[in-house]
Amino acid sequence: MGTGSAMAHRAVDSVMGPRTMHVETTGAPSAEAAPVPCAQQMSAFQGCVDSSNGDLARCQMYYEVLQACRKPQTTASAWN
Repeated sequence: MGTGSAMAHRAVDSVMGPRTMHVETTGAPSAEAAPVPCAQQMSAFQGCVDSSNGDLARCQMYYEVLQACRKPQTTASAWN
C-alpha cells in the first residue's frame, strides 16, 4: 500500500498542484519565553559541581542558595 499510495499522491499533486499547509500561531506563550524558577541558582550550583569534580562540600553555599530559592515565599498575610 505504501508505494502505490505514494505514486497516487504524486499523480494527484501533478494535476492539482502540490499540497501546502498553512500554520497560524496564536498569542499563546511559548515554552522558551517562560522563565524557569531558580534557573540561575541551579546553573551556579551545577557549574560548581562540574568545576570541583563532584566535591559537593565545596558547593555547599550554592546548594543552600538554591534551596532558599526553591522554598516557597511566605507573606505576612499568611500569618494573619
